[in-house]
Amino acid sequence: MQLGLKNRLRLISLLPILVLFSLTSIYVYNSFDEYHTAQILKNELTKNNYLNDLITDIARERGMSSMYLGKKSDNTLKSLKEQRKIVDKKVSIFEEYIKKNKLLHNHSIDSTSQLCLSCKEKEIIKIEINKIKKIRLAVNLCNSKFENMFDIYTNTQNSFIKQLEHIMHNQVDKDVNELYTLYIAMVYAKEFAGIERGYMSFVIARSTKLTEADLNKWVSIIGRSDSINYDTLHDEDLRAKLDALFKDEQNIDLFEDINSVRTGIVSAAATADYPISSGIWFAMQSEKISIISDAQDLLLKSIYKKVELLKASSLKILLITIAIWLVAIIFGALGYLLSNEIANNIKHLEDILRRAAQGSSEENEDINLHTSKGTNLAYNLLENIIDKTKQDKQYAQDASEAKSMFLANMSHEIRTPLNGIVGFTDLLKNSELKAEQKEFVDVIEKSSQNLLDVIKNILDISKIESNKHEVEDTIFNPLEEFQSAVDVYAVKSSEKNIDLACFIDPKLEIPLRGDPTKIKEVLINLISNAIKFTDINGFINVHIRKKISTKTGITKIYFAVQDNGIGVSKKQRSKIFEAFSQADKSITRKYGGTGLGLTISSNFIKLLGGKLDLASKKDYGTTFFFELEFKESDTNINTSKNKFSFLKVAILRSFDKVKEQDIYIKEYLDYYGVKFELFRDIQEIKDKKYDLIFVDLDYIGNISLEKFSQYSAHLVPLTKASKIKSIDSLNLDICKILYDPIHTLKIKQTLQNYVYKKYRKK
Repeated sequence: MQLGLKNRLRLISLLPILVLFSLTSIYVYNSFDEYHTAQILKNELTKNNYLNDLITDIARERGMSSMYLGKKSDNTLKSLKEQRKIVDKKVSIFEEYIKKNKLLHNHSIDSTSQLCLSCKEKEIIKIEINKIKKIRLAVNLCNSKFENMFDIYTNTQNSFIKQLEHIMHNQVDKDVNELYTLYIAMVYAKEFAGIERGYMSFVIARSTKLTEADLNKWVSIIGRSDSINYDTLHDEDLRAKLDALFKDEQNIDLFEDINSVRTGIVSAAATADYPISSGIWFAMQSEKISIISDAQDLLLKSIYKKVELLKASSLKILLITIAIWLVAIIFGALGYLLSNEIANNIKHLEDILRRAAQGSSEENEDINLHTSKGTNLAYNLLENIIDKTKQDKQYAQDASEAKSMFLANMSHEIRTPLNGIVGFTDLLKNSELKAEQKEFVDVIEKSSQNLLDVIKNILDISKIESNKHEVEDTIFNPLEEFQSAVDVYAVKSSEKNIDLACFIDPKLEIPLRGDPTKIKEVLINLISNAIKFTDINGFINVHIRKKISTKTGITKIYFAVQDNGIGVSKKQRSKIFEAFSQADKSITRKYGGTGLGLTISSNFIKLLGGKLDLASKKDYGTTFFFELEFKESDTNINTSKNKFSFLKVAILRSFDKVKEQDIYIKEYLDYYGVKFELFRDIQEIKDKKYDLIFVDLDYIGNISLEKFSQYSAHLVPLTKASKIKSIDSLNLDICKILYDPIHTLKIKQTLQNYVYKKYRKK
């Protein structure tokens, strides 16, 4: 069976990850098993430590029982009973630990039995302790034979010691195994020391003669109790600690004393006249057993330390393998998703190629990317499509060039007779005409101008498409150039009673290098659109502000044209800068236009190194904005900042209306250093002296303009272009009429005119 391309890709992407996942899964399992084993080992050691303490105390009880059977004594019986309580308490502690520690129990090991190893040990201990409890009664009444009693205790000890040896089974760690082997050896040495203590305590207490068989048995016990050898121990620190314990001067003296007593007992074996009492013998052997217990504690601490290191190492490896395992799972999931995505893309590509093959010579061929033949067929088809696309592109370019040439030629051909129409219309307009005839001439003039604008836009877009537009690099005055672009639409905005506010940053007094013609055309296009799409009584704000530039000798300027017109929806924004397009067809029918203004503006700003963008909300208006950088031409000029700081101005405010223009005027006056005060009622300025009074005709209400002219301050009316004649007809003493848009040069000129008139009178 042949694997398809999709399956091969799946195999290539997933096989390494599956292998990695399998290997890491094995390592995770093994690491967890090692960590779990180390944890169990630690608990087993703790359990065996409790069991070892129990063995030690049972051995002591055995020795004291031997002394009591050898020679009855109330003190000995009292001490024996106290020791029995200690043994019973140690049994309870051991059983409670096994019961509470869940790690010691594993009932899945042997399915045929309900008891795990720890449970079995617990049962064995219970049985053995019951045997001891029975023999205790016989010892109390002295009804038990010594040999029977001693064998019961010794068999119990042997049973418990075998439980201690269980931990050595399946122990893979070499260091732990070595230490625990030595630990068990010391357990046996301690047990035989206990046997010697108990057996000889009975013999000495009874003054029993020793036969040769008894002596041989005793010598065998001595050999086992003294067989402590740790010379082969690899842990040097531990060996040094054991040396310090066993080779201590007092302990050596104790061992020598025990050997001397042994010699004396052997010498008196035939007469039973022993050179030591059973109590002293018991005490000396107990000291020896205590020393061995201390050695066991040292070994156990070292084993605990090794187990903790083993546990930490296992945990570290476990965490690393789990991390790799999780990464393998993530990569596996990503690989699966990626292979599915590739498979879907291949299927989608097959569908596209099949559709592309329709109408070509390959239409009857089966394009199957899972086969070598199908892949080769797809390559051939793509080559044919690419060749055809190149041809179509060339045809489209030729057609576009022909279209541009046709538009340019037609524009020139149309402009030639149109110039004649415009010229003769101007002559006709200046002749004596009747009112109706003048109206006809105005229609001809307006239509001619509209047609000229259309031709100009077509020529501009043709130049843009053919990359024939060049960027000028001339020195210009930004205040004058930008003002002239905004002033073009003073009359049109006034006709629709639109508040056309303009802020041109007065700090832009320094001449700049750039292409003012294209910037003015962009501003004119944007303001024209704003007026076109803003209803009567709306507002338009033109904002041109100098921004902070981090480059030396460079001025950065922010341009924005805001209106409260029809706005642009999110869907319409995507194509608003395309040629011959507007928001939708209904807008074209209602407002007219070619749809070239924004395309031309966007391309001009791009040529100048910026980007034309917009912020808009449907039915709430639009803001077009862009930023440009200009080289500074001459920075050594005198600016007008604070030039008119000796003047004082009053500005009329409205009770219920605020224009953007009000904010701009205050900023202009601040720049020129003019002190100003705001007032709402004419009575507020009755007894005050001002140089100028700025009065917006939209704010005066029922008050006539004549009342403001009665004051000593010179009157500066603020109005729209369409109302200038009506103000002139009042024949008032007016300093200057300011009409929308009011920008910095108009304010500056007004202040200069006032100062000139004032000083001329003086």
